[in-house]
Amino acid sequence: MMTNTRGPKQHSRRIIAAVVTSTILYAAPIWAEALKTASYSRLCKAVYRRCALRITSSFCRVSEEAALVVAGTIPIDMLAAERRTGSTGSRTQRSNTIEAWQKRWNNATTGRWTHRLIPNLTPWMQWLPVVGERQQQQRRNRAESPSKDPDVQQTVRIM
Repeated sequence: MMTNTRGPKQHSRRIIAAVVTSTILYAAPIWAEALKTASYSRLCKAVYRRCALRITSSFCRVSEEAALVVAGTIPIDMLAAERRTGSTGSRTQRSNTIEAWQKRWNNATTGRWTHRLIPNLTPWMQWLPVVGERQQQQRRNRAESPSKDPDVQQTVRIM
């Protein structure tokens, strides 16, 4: 997908991961039940884990659970189950999915150091920026704040 170090920034990595997620979840209401079989879900989870590792620029030794939490990406089997119910745009469905993920995160045997740092997923998920939102806010702030440099002020007036 991309190199782990250098390369695109986190927001670009999130966009690429969103494309991969959309591709994986294509027709998920039909095949979501198959993810309960370990042999079927292994490849799908491996690709999704790689996306989480790339978003966070983590090493391959980081557990799947910890990588997903730090990246702020809901596990693929839960997203597929959410799509299977048919109410993907519902806030209550998403909050139910995050609650189920919180239970899984609390009972996970791997990623315990990360669990000490991020015990609750809801505040962590709210802190993470939406793709591109931070950059748009920085552009707005730059456009609104006047510069101290007279050459830049002249350029701003010309535009």
